[in-house]
Amino acid sequence: DGIYLDIVDAYERFEVVEAILPLATVGEKIVAKLIGKNIYVFNGIPKKWGQDLVYRVDATTADTRTMGALGGIPIVDAWTENGGIAIFNTATYHQPFTVSVKYDKDGVTIEAAGGNQIEVFEHQGDYYEAIREFALRMQAKGLSVKPAPAWAFNAIWETYGFEEDYNVETIMERLPLLKELGIRTITIDAGWYGKNRGEEIDFRTGDFKVNPDIIGSEEAWTDLIHDLQDEGFRVRIWWVPGVAEEDTNLWDEHPNWFTKEVVSSTGDTSDIYLDPRRNEVQTWNTNLVKRFLSYGVDGFKQDDIYNYISVEPEDQHDYADLINGNLEIAQSIKSDFVINTCNCGVAQNFFQISGQNQLITADPVGSRQFRRRAKYLHALNVNKAAILGDHVELTAGDVGPDDLDQPGFYDQVDFASVVPLGMVLETKFRQDPGRLYRKWFEIYNRYRFFKMEWINIPLRHDQLETYLMKDGNDLYYSFFKENAHFSGTAQLTHLTPHLRYRVYEIPTDHILEEFIATSETYKLDVNFVQSLVLAVKPSAD
Repeated sequence: DGIYLDIVDAYERFEVVEAILPLATVGEKIVAKLIGKNIYVFNGIPKKWGQDLVYRVDATTADTRTMGALGGIPIVDAWTENGGIAIFNTATYHQPFTVSVKYDKDGVTIEAAGGNQIEVFEHQGDYYEAIREFALRMQAKGLSVKPAPAWAFNAIWETYGFEEDYNVETIMERLPLLKELGIRTITIDAGWYGKNRGEEIDFRTGDFKVNPDIIGSEEAWTDLIHDLQDEGFRVRIWWVPGVAEEDTNLWDEHPNWFTKEVVSSTGDTSDIYLDPRRNEVQTWNTNLVKRFLSYGVDGFKQDDIYNYISVEPEDQHDYADLINGNLEIAQSIKSDFVINTCNCGVAQNFFQISGQNQLITADPVGSRQFRRRAKYLHALNVNKAAILGDHVELTAGDVGPDDLDQPGFYDQVDFASVVPLGMVLETKFRQDPGRLYRKWFEIYNRYRFFKMEWINIPLRHDQLETYLMKDGNDLYYSFFKENAHFSGTAQLTHLTPHLRYRVYEIPTDHILEEFIATSETYKLDVNFVQSLVLAVKPSAD
């Protein structure tokens, strides 16, 4: 296996070189080739909702993407078992950066152009190493996620399981169950503002008036938030900053504040962008955030956020500043305020990362997407933010309210792809979800994986998909065989030679084996279906 690189401009073609160092270019086209078999790719530039960020290269691979309205991360990485190569753009604002990934008979070719700070990075391991390097370089330029307060790691219940079909009683009557499960944060999702019109709700994004049909008055809204806090809960609210609808009072009174339509990953264009360059819009946004905090809320779930549609880089920068500024405004009033920004169904918009202290997987579809997204978010997390797994029910697919009411649904939710990977546990259940939930919420609060150290185990074709969290000398492994039975050996790594270890299965606490480590690795015989989570701890015996 090998890596080869061309630098191409309009005038001449340089000879191929084999030794690759971090390289910055201006106005040039980069062509890199990774030679080998069983190549994987991480692509941070989204095309549509629900795409895998990580995929295996095959003969049909021909994937060209440009940073556009969906935002994303300006990085593409390809790797095989002998190492990999990443190409990324380290500009601190959104640019129309285009990357093409193409199958080659003896490997994969990556072409990149358009960004004015393109860099190349050769690495061992997988995409975690490439994204961590990118994140560190961007941190040095002042663009990185913010650290999270302790409550950002609370398990969360969201009203979204009811979509907009809920009211104050819906929330209050579930408090005993939430306390039993150890849930200490509630997100009041879409529907708290707007007004019911027949069977549908007019969200009135932009005016953000308290919904009289769901909440009641503004006084009732404030009372609800304070009542929940008195019961020991933190309260977050859902909203969509930076945009509004045409039929709002805001639109009627200030049509000159608006610019172009939102294009979301689902193709929706119901909202219109406010022009972030206008001082009046910036003042309006600041006052709106302060109004929300006057209700007593502890955090925001900023949802359905994409890039400002403009070819001008300074416009993109202004829009990111508008969104990112909400954390600073809020924390000037409440220092432990928490914000996550959800780019629905796609990778995080990296240029909005400095306004967050809780990253989110953003609507993963199925267990595998939870795990692959957990890894890239851990790589981006250079400042001890929280990483939110999103609704754990999504491990079963793109589920809605009807699915949540199906008999047996809650027994098939895959907690193993969320909890032991160090993500914040979030749920949107509609009814008492039963024994499986009680067990895993207890594990979540007891082990606190989210406070442990992520040890990266590269994703490769020839080994079990493996994840490792480290807490002192205690090691926690998660092994996965997607939708299949596995019987064979699993490799335990990062052991301390000469220590005696005891292996426990989670969630049963059943002891599987004891051994003395003769090296940093140990092959353990295992037999499981879909997933196996193990605690490997030094034994005093």
